[in-house]
Amino acid sequence: IPSLDCAFVGDFVMPWFGEPWVNEGFASTAPDAIDAVLSLDASLLLHGHHPLTAMWDRAALSAYRPLLAWLVSATEGFVRKGYSANDIIRLNLVPKALIDHPEATLAYVASRDNVIRRVAHSMVGIWREDRTGQAPEGMDALSTEDRARMLSDYLGLSARGAARLLKRMIANGDHHMALQTAVAAEMAFGATPTITRAKEHAADALRSGAQFLDPFGFTVFSEMIGRPQPRMGQRTAPVARS
Repeated sequence: IPSLDCAFVGDFVMPWFGEPWVNEGFASTAPDAIDAVLSLDASLLLHGHHPLTAMWDRAALSAYRPLLAWLVSATEGFVRKGYSANDIIRLNLVPKALIDHPEATLAYVASRDNVIRRVAHSMVGIWREDRTGQAPEGMDALSTEDRARMLSDYLGLSARGAARLLKRMIANGDHHMALQTAVAAEMAFGATPTITRAKEHAADALRSGAQFLDPFGFTVFSEMIGRPQPRMGQRTAPVARS
């Protein structure tokens, strides 16, 4: 919209490069799309959602572009060496150039893990074998029921023992592990107060980390502990007083 010095760019770049539940978007070609948008030379970039508009204004988008290109290249290199997406995420990849571009920090952190998953999954098949050959992701057929049986039948835990295990996981900061284990423990031993509290504690820790970066993750963790977020109510206009 040249008369407004504005470009409406929709959802062309976002932390997920497509919605999480549909295999769409290619993180590896996003730098080309960013170049196309920047070439429009519009002062105002209007995205499809307000948080995206706030996160990726022209300056932040320009600074984010080389950071994204670096992350894509680094991910491709690790995948070729046999690293899985989860292996690469645990490396905590941070480009040196980020220190000079604080305006792009939030955008980089919010999108990093998703970019790594997108790139890795576009390069490998359904086996997704890691570099050790001992953990082929595509062959993992364990269900929550299997993990529940492992706790009770093979590890010989009771509800109290499972609760102690969950407490240790949470104390060590292993909140994803604790939440997954708590779900299995509830299936094995029922929703006892101690197991349920541990599940809620783990989910709350994950929600606090996701609330500003991952609204989809925040929603899922909230639903897992029965705390769906209410709809935002309409604000009532103030009554003018004479």
